[in-house]
Amino acid sequence: MTHHARHKWLSREDKYLSAGYPLAQLLDLIPANDVALHRVLRGSGIFPDDLMNPACLISVRQVHAVVRNMRALYERHETAQRWGNRLWPGYSGALSQALAASPDLGAFLKTLSLGRFFLCPGVSPVVRLNGDYGLLYWRHLSGSDRSVCDYLAAVFSTALMAVLRENCEDITDRVLCLVRSRERSLADPLRVYLGCPVVTGAAADALIFPRWFLNQPWKNGSRRLFESGLSQAVSRLNALPAATFPEAVAAFFDEQLPQSVSLQSVAGHFDLSPASVKRYLRGEGLGLQDLQDAARLRFSLESMLIDESSNEDIARTLGMGDGTNFRRAFRRWTGQYPGELRERLRGVTLPRTERSRSDHTGSELLPGALPEYGR
Repeated sequence: MTHHARHKWLSREDKYLSAGYPLAQLLDLIPANDVALHRVLRGSGIFPDDLMNPACLISVRQVHAVVRNMRALYERHETAQRWGNRLWPGYSGALSQALAASPDLGAFLKTLSLGRFFLCPGVSPVVRLNGDYGLLYWRHLSGSDRSVCDYLAAVFSTALMAVLRENCEDITDRVLCLVRSRERSLADPLRVYLGCPVVTGAAADALIFPRWFLNQPWKNGSRRLFESGLSQAVSRLNALPAATFPEAVAAFFDEQLPQSVSLQSVAGHFDLSPASVKRYLRGEGLGLQDLQDAARLRFSLESMLIDESSNEDIARTLGMGDGTNFRRAFRRWTGQYPGELRERLRGVTLPRTERSRSDHTGSELLPGALPEYGR
């Protein structure tokens, strides 16, 4: 595996994923009467024999090429939701053991964050805490096209809700799902499979839940098995870099919010030249402005949804001057004005925030924290 000479970042071109998992689960969803496997693998650099070879390793870029083909060929077969329903705990060794034995949602998300390169390749699950609420964002940092990002967000949201249904008594009023896409082919099945309220065209892919829900005991959890699995998994993960360069930059933007950050500040933080910052991000199909806009969008959504801030208040906090400038920026980020999103959210109730009576000690996550292994 090759990395940059001065800095070790995981790249979308690095080959570390087993070709047989999780692709085998996805490809198993091909309709039984369709044997055109080569069409799904076309352009990916993966061949049918590779799926049977445990020594064959593939990259995130190759996985996403297969996802792109799968969606184009089988969009009407709800493959995203069907794949998500069977995705976790999966067959990723100690990581899967930790997922299966997680004593609560906080422990599960900790494992998911640490093992994201294997469990949700190309996506960084970001947990933020805001007042009485927790928010899980699916941060896309591999430069894939929007259709792949939307597809994967549907997959991983479905996967997490499937796990919650297995471990919690009732989740119908515990989780709210935000879906960036407005496409009915993705949004309509989500309403069926998730079992919670779904808001489409919401400018971001996220799950919102009461903060105390992170610590609610799970029926199938075992802290001893969880800690054993997690400790074994970390030893495996130490062979990989702790982050991709885009997610490290995105985390830096999150830390600096609500202030705006210049290219020179990013370069100085990572001890790189401005040209190197641009080159590293370009290699992942991203630009610096993309990451800063995403951070400011998340801040704006939380301010609108949870704090019920006005456009003028958000603009003032972000240093945008007035509400008009914020409305223009929001439209550039999302394709809609803030008022359109507020109208879309009208009547939507955030999950109940009453604290559980359980005296369970939780494993609550810190917002925006990157994993500590591999540093």
